[in-house]
Formats: sequence, structure tokens, C-alpha cells
Amino acid sequence: MAVHRGKVAALTEVGIENIPIANWWTDYLLASINYNEYSQKTTWALVWRNSTTEHHFAPYPGHSSATNFIDFYDDPLTYFLGEL
Repeated sequence: MAVHRGKVAALTEVGIENIPIANWWTDYLLASINYNEYSQKTTWALVWRNSTTEHHFAPYPGHSSATNFIDFYDDPLTYFLGEL
């Protein structure tokens, strides 16, 4: 739809509260972005906030998905603010 309308595609609020799936970053989010030629044009994704270790949407040091987040970060498809 974004391509058809001349817009950029963005995931403006993405995530899963407390990230109960250790491989969520690569096997769910990255896999979804890599799904096809259109999804690969996703310009950016923003996870919701981290409030506490009991209410968060991005991993913190020691979280069960932290290692998988690093794999997501290291993937050639992803860029983070410091790389722009």
C-alpha cells in the first residue's frame, strides 16, 4: 500500500510486551520485514517504551532475548540511529 501511494512503510509501534519469545527479534520481526520485496522496503520500526523490567518492549541487559536482539542488530538489513 505504501509503494502504491508513494509513501514510506513504517512500523510505528511494534513489539511484544516483556518479549516472552527469546528469538522474537530475528524469527518474528526480522522474518516479517524480510518476507517479500515490499516488506523489505520498511523504512523504520519503533518499539514501544521500556517502563520497568516488568513492562518493556525492548530487551535490557540479561533479558532472555538480548542475545537475539544483537543478532537482529547485526543483520545486514538493519540500521540503527548511530549508523545513519
